[in-house]
Order: sequence, then C-alpha cells, then structure tokens
Amino acid sequence: MKNLIPNEGEKEEMLHAVGLESIEELFADVPESMRSKLSIESAKNESEVLKEISSLADKNKKYLSFLGGGIAKHYVPSAINYLISRSEFLTAYTPYQPEISQGSLQAMFEYQSYVSELYNMEVVNASVYDMATALGESCLMCHRIRDGKKFLIPEAISQAKKAVLRNYAKGFGVSIEEFAYNEKGMVDLEDLKKRIDNETVGVYVETPNMFGVLEEEIAAVREVAPLLVVGANPLALPIIKSPGDYNADIAIGGLTFDLSFGGPLLGIFACRKEYMRQMPGRIIGLTKDKDGKDAFCMILQTREQHIRRARATSNICTNEGLLAIAGAIYFSLLGKNGMRSIAIKNIKNARALSTRVKELFDVPFYGSTFFSEFVFEYEHMEKLRDGALEHDVEFGPLLTGKNALICTTELHNREEHDVLINALREAKDKNGNV
Repeated sequence: MKNLIPNEGEKEEMLHAVGLESIEELFADVPESMRSKLSIESAKNESEVLKEISSLADKNKKYLSFLGGGIAKHYVPSAINYLISRSEFLTAYTPYQPEISQGSLQAMFEYQSYVSELYNMEVVNASVYDMATALGESCLMCHRIRDGKKFLIPEAISQAKKAVLRNYAKGFGVSIEEFAYNEKGMVDLEDLKKRIDNETVGVYVETPNMFGVLEEEIAAVREVAPLLVVGANPLALPIIKSPGDYNADIAIGGLTFDLSFGGPLLGIFACRKEYMRQMPGRIIGLTKDKDGKDAFCMILQTREQHIRRARATSNICTNEGLLAIAGAIYFSLLGKNGMRSIAIKNIKNARALSTRVKELFDVPFYGSTFFSEFVFEYEHMEKLRDGALEHDVEFGPLLTGKNALICTTELHNREEHDVLINALREAKDKNGNV
C-alpha cells in the first residue's frame, strides 16, 4: 500500500505551489491560543483501525437513563431503520426532481396525512428540523399574519427552545415575553391575560410542558389569544385533545428516534388551511399525470430557492425528509391502538415512579397528570445526581440548583424503577439526608 503521508520533498513542492515558506504560514490567521497540536501516526489498514475503534468503544460506560427535558428514548420498531436505509429513501433532502422521486414523495404525503389526522389540523408540511425550530418558525408565521411585535410563551418550556426562538425573532424585531405558571404547573391565565395587548401576534402553549404536565388550560388560552400556537407531543395525542380540537391556528411537535447526543429529531408543523400560504417549508400533494394516473408533486415551495426572496416564508434549505418518512412508517406500524397503548404506559410509568420518588423527595405539581417526566426537588441536586451516577444511573436535566427532571417512558419496567429508587436513596443517605 502506498504511503499516503507526503515526504519532505513533496511538502516543499506543495508549499512552493501555493507560494508559502512553511506549513505554519497556512495557519497564520488562527490565534496561537486556538491552535491544536496533533500527533498523527502512520496510516493503518482497515482491520487495525476497526480493532482500535472497538477497543475505544469498550471504554464507554453504560448508564440506566432517565434523562428527559422533552427529548427521550422511545420504542422504535426494527422495521423503521431497515426501510429508511433503502437507497430510495436514504437522504435528508426533499427531492429536487420530484417527477423521478414518486416513492419518496408518496411517503412524505402519507406522513402529512398521518400528522393531519393525529393533530386534527388541515395542512401539514414535510417538514422542519425539530420542535425548537418549529417554534421559531411559528412565531415568524404569526408575525406575517398579524401586525405586532410581541410573541408570548410560557415560562414552563425548555431553555433550548427559548434560545432558538429568540434567535429567530430577533432579526424581525419581535420581542419574546414569558407568562407564569400556576401551582399546578400549568398556564397562569391571569398573568397571561395581563400581557396580551394590541402588539401581541400570538400565544404559544405546550402539552406536556417542561414539567411533564399535561396542560388543561388550552381552551381558556384560545379565548384570549389573537393567534394560538399549540405544541404537542404526538405520542400523547391518542389520549388527549389534539391542537385542532382547540381550534389552534398553528400546531407544532417533535418526534425522537434512535438518539445520539440528543438527536436526530423530527420537527412537526401544521396549520389551518387559511394560513397555508404563510407556512414555511414545502407541502406534498396528490394530482394526476397526463395518463390520468395518480402522481405526487410538491405543491407549495415557499423557500428562497423557489420564489423571490422577498416573498419567501423560510430559508430552510434542507429538511427532515428521512425522519418524516421514518415518522410515517412509525405511525403506520403502530396504528391507533399501538400508539394509544404507548401513551397510556407513559402516563402510568410517570405516575408510578413519581409516587415512589415522592416518598424520598418533594414532587411539585404532583396532583397534575404527568406524561413521561416530572420534577422533583432536593436541596443539593448536583450532589444527588453525582451520587446516582456512581450507581450507573442518570437523570435530569437540572432545572435549578434544587430541581431536576426524571423521565420514564414505555421502555422502562418496574425493575429499572427499583434501580433508580435505590440509587437515589443511597445518594441521599450518603449526602446526609439534607
């Protein structure tokens, strides 16, 4: 095998070709403090590389995870990864030549149909990056529909969503204002009403919210909101009212699959038909070809690449096409009954585990209905978390110095709950039962 690392003579020849004296000159614009000194060994063959990578992977530590914060590991049928790995689908892009991509377009059309039924909304796009960017897009869409400079959100949503939303809104001069939550961990209607004025373009409410609480005040929010945006976990919708049931103007959501460092995620975006022209992204439609056969096409393409920049509703260049297809497969494999059973188990697991945690710690909002996750309180939460990690158990994220989330999904069983409870109890005892 030829040595791929250049010798000194070849280095000199390359430097001369670009008019430099030394390799260091290539990095003249990079400050010394930011330069990394790499020591690269000689090239290895494939078997040697695989052996080394395997040895490194063996050093990874496996934890029993109860991590949440709106992103959690759920059941993913094995068929999904097999199907989306087929060459017909293996791309994150919407097809640029739709006439030769009928299979992908049909799969996205089916995805839109499933989400439309699940969220009870008239129009669904295919698709956006994740739930945080969907929230940002919904704010800008409200701003396009209504005159005003203020968008209202609950305090009880994740900091990540708030950060992405503020970045989206900043360039359009839209201010983001938060309204409080009540003793049940739900929308404080009185505080919300005080903040709504003529400058308000829309109100966002989420179920379940950051505390894992299923929101009960959406109908009341609808009565006062100029435009209502509802964020809903699709896994909860088989057993709770959908955004369309509240006459929401825009609905968003997110779906997680095999997680790796927090992703990938699917962003769900839907709206009422009257606002379709203001929706970001693209929509797949069904028509007839010249022979009268069914044909799928992109019927709405409102991004900069397709229409004049001044009329574009989004600058999203790629989307989550592959995950939209995965979502369609997921919905079709589970069906109504399968999704309903998963939703019920997420509620039952959250209730059962929160009841056991309540024997050790305070559980705010315990009287409310939890979906998957809940908040618990301890004076020295970071020490408690470190103590649990010593038992190979992880929970979180931390919300404050003494509040954190525990998330349990349909994948957890009673024995795994026992492991968590024992780890928390021993970590608490070690810390002196503060």
